[in-house]
Amino acid sequence: MITECGVRHAACESAACGSALRNFNMLSPLYDFIDRLPKVELHLHLEGSVEPPVLRQLSGYAGQDAESLYRYDRFYDFLMAFKTVCLMLRSPADFERVTYDLLARLARQQVHYAEVFFSPSIHRRNGLAVDRVFEALYRGRDRARAEFGIETALLLDSVRQWGVAEARYVMDLAVEHRGTGVVGIGIGGDEVAAPPELFREIYEDARARGLHAVAHAGEAAGAASVWGALRALGAERIGHGVRAAEDPALVDYLRDRQVPVEVCLTSNRMTGLVASWVDHPVRRFFDAGLRVTLHTDDPAMFRTTLTAEYRLLADHFHFTAEEIRQVARHGVLAAFLPEARKVDILREIDAVAL
Repeated sequence: MITECGVRHAACESAACGSALRNFNMLSPLYDFIDRLPKVELHLHLEGSVEPPVLRQLSGYAGQDAESLYRYDRFYDFLMAFKTVCLMLRSPADFERVTYDLLARLARQQVHYAEVFFSPSIHRRNGLAVDRVFEALYRGRDRARAEFGIETALLLDSVRQWGVAEARYVMDLAVEHRGTGVVGIGIGGDEVAAPPELFREIYEDARARGLHAVAHAGEAAGAASVWGALRALGAERIGHGVRAAEDPALVDYLRDRQVPVEVCLTSNRMTGLVASWVDHPVRRFFDAGLRVTLHTDDPAMFRTTLTAEYRLLADHFHFTAEEIRQVARHGVLAAFLPEARKVDILREIDAVAL
């Protein structure tokens, strides 16, 4: 199904979405507001952003059917698809292309600033020269900024189930590239196999060396994973965090300390984390006073856009224009940007009329 947001949105194939589409005329002014609203994107994986037409042009493409590849019944299926896409990225030109393509698409959605996860360990294991890959990423970033004005920073993501030594390698790379575009580190992958406590010393070292720290938590594992990310890692933002809803004390903690929770709606549906929109806690989190931010995670692999994610807030969770504006503001406040730049973007958000 192609929705008004212009993407094939798997999550929109539900009966609930049919109702939203029938009410398009009523929602149209709100959609227009969302389209014009300045945004930031803080939870987004470069490797998960490769659209099917670009996928077919990568060096390692071997005739894979993108439509089949980008369908999942469970989280493990998604991880295997992610691995397959990474194997297709075989040359520096591939990385320059996908970086530029991603940022161009974000700029068309009024995204002023993006923090993009990149997983260097995967590509090193695939036999690539990581230094050349970084050079290519920066070329793509610089081209996009020159043409569209979009600002970008990188977060280097460790595959947590590969262990502490691999995470140390990623942290050292982040320090090496801190002055050229990397602002922090994160951990993703299998939360159950590698809980956050394993990486305590690495995160302590990262903060001491001037890096920001984020972590995926409360996605494949429960509330204990979020507690670990907060207490053991000192995570400044929680990636996903959906299962924090299982622990009222944790919800209170996130609210009281205004720890940003990076919500990725379509991702959570397509990986089976929530069975229906009714099960997703985003509305409850927002109403409880949490600093909810909104993101795409892997936009091509989940067939979504940031604009589409904001429209889901209106379609399924009945967010008003002012509540949607507040979510956009939360994203800016959570960004690893200088305070003066945050003020500039916040003013632009506040200036958008419904």
